[in-house]
Amino acid sequence: MTEVPAELAKGDINTLSLESNFWVNNIVANQAYNRYDLMIPDIRKVQNSLENGFIGSRPEAEKKLVKSVEAGEMDAYRAAVNAEGAEVAAAATEAYRNLAGYLFVKFMDGNRKKTDENGNFIKSEYDMPVYPEFPGYNDKRYYENIVKEAGDHFLVK
Repeated sequence: MTEVPAELAKGDINTLSLESNFWVNNIVANQAYNRYDLMIPDIRKVQNSLENGFIGSRPEAEKKLVKSVEAGEMDAYRAAVNAEGAEVAAAATEAYRNLAGYLFVKFMDGNRKKTDENGNFIKSEYDMPVYPEFPGYNDKRYYENIVKEAGDHFLVK
């Protein structure tokens, strides 16, 4: 590649940009830190879909690139590689931007909105969101944090 895709060129650590792959990935990661066990299935769906799509498109893309190189069409080769890189960066950034919003809505306020097998939010017959679930926190992490925060306060001497 001779050009950096726009979504990868952005990423100023002090300026949030939802157009930046850096930022949308970090938004997803920061949400998952506290609810990893609940969020990872949704994250993996998006991650696997992206990876499988990129891997699945490689054989055809490689054939075209090899033909360009064999024909000595290096400008066309560079243009194709840059275009593909830009497409991949745009698709990944959009997918994670959408995932960040989805996770925020699904897990807002510590509850979990109910979804169908396709990840769509379930609504009542009145087109209203159904009552959410309240999964609580991971017991191990929750109790470990209490011990860590309390120090010797509850220690029986």
